[in-house]
Amino acid sequence: MKKIIAIILTLALLVTFVACKGDKDTSSNNNNSNNNNNNSNKPTDNSSVTEPPKELTEEDKWLAKFDEKNIVFTFGAISDVHIDGAYMAGSSMNKNKKAFKVLKEKSTTGKLDAVVIAGDLVNCTNSIGNVFVDEKYPGTKEENQIKQSKAERENFKKVVKESLSDSTALFYALGNHDSVSLSHTKDFIDDFSAGGTKARYFKYDVDMDLTAQGLRHCIIGGQHFFAIELSGGPYRQTTYDWLRSEFDKIIAKDPNTNIFLAAH
Repeated sequence: MKKIIAIILTLALLVTFVACKGDKDTSSNNNNSNNNNNNSNKPTDNSSVTEPPKELTEEDKWLAKFDEKNIVFTFGAISDVHIDGAYMAGSSMNKNKKAFKVLKEKSTTGKLDAVVIAGDLVNCTNSIGNVFVDEKYPGTKEENQIKQSKAERENFKKVVKESLSDSTALFYALGNHDSVSLSHTKDFIDDFSAGGTKARYFKYDVDMDLTAQGLRHCIIGGQHFFAIELSGGPYRQTTYDWLRSEFDKIIAKDPNTNIFLAAH
């Protein structure tokens, strides 16, 4: 008999639980019904209206295609390394070496296909205010600028040789400390080509005559890289015209080709 009573009590408890839940749901439904009736008399709240989906931009579409597990080309970009040819030579070179190291460490593939430097590779080639004149560096500002400029370009080459493997392409644009309106473009080409290093710096240039005019186009790993030189003011119209012409030709051939522009 006690067992029967226990079973009955248990059943009673279960029924009570279900019943309470049912009552609660019923009450909730009734409240919702009342609320709906009350809300029907209120003005519509526009803030609750679902906004239509925004149209995707070209950038959104491109990012949607990006597959971080299937990276086919990796490059790092820096600027303003200001390699020096006098008192700050050591510290500026070490800073640049550290920058290259950080770029390699940040690469998700463990390597870099290219490094891009967007101007101001050196310190005083086109900035006479940064030239040292003292007991260690006697002479006029102009004389020392030539000497220190030569030294800083050689120091830049040392950093590249010690920090980047030959499999990592180097692409640079010239900044205001380097050259303006072709003032020292030829100096960089000559010094970077000297000693058998021309291929290291200009292997991927499409047209060296254009590079000498401050209009640089390289194809590295199927990717198009462009660099334009400063003109001491707004970029020349001929520069814009050249870029537009080159971009149009590339896109006409393959609309999905990547194009990168470096400028200081």
